[in-house]
Amino acid sequence: MMRALRLLLVALLLATTACGWRLRGMGESFSLEGIALYLNAGSVNPELTVPLERSLQASGAELVAEPQLADAVLTLLGESTRQRAASISADARVQEYELLYTLRFRLSSAAGEVLIDDEELQLAEIYQYDSGNVLGTQSRAAGVLERLRRDAVRMLLPRLQATLRPLQQ
Repeated sequence: MMRALRLLLVALLLATTACGWRLRGMGESFSLEGIALYLNAGSVNPELTVPLERSLQASGAELVAEPQLADAVLTLLGESTRQRAASISADARVQEYELLYTLRFRLSSAAGEVLIDDEELQLAEIYQYDSGNVLGTQSRAAGVLERLRRDAVRMLLPRLQATLRPLQQ
């Protein structure tokens, strides 16, 4: 009985992988191998640029110090956050806030040709507000902002890879 169950499990696993099913996050990696990239990130917080630089390097991009040495120039035009009440209690007190994060960017070739015109990535997340624990709530909001920045980097990489793929050949 146990042997038959194991064989059934192996058959199911083989069938799901044969049809192309994968765990979330286990899809194609976003390779920027062979691309020299200049990152112009003077107008955004270093808490965004450091993970972005790491992710670009991990995907194979070579970060260069001068825009003239680059195949492409990624300009981060700015980031903004906005907070709004997401739910209100019966006694008119905020119970949850929604944090909205926006990252604006542009991608151009070293010659100045626009590859991706000014574009925005927008993300949002809701978190609990506790009026009795203001410091804890501020810490929770800072954690949400950090996650939103990480998610923005994850959303940006495939966009860059799809646009820069012709330069790799």
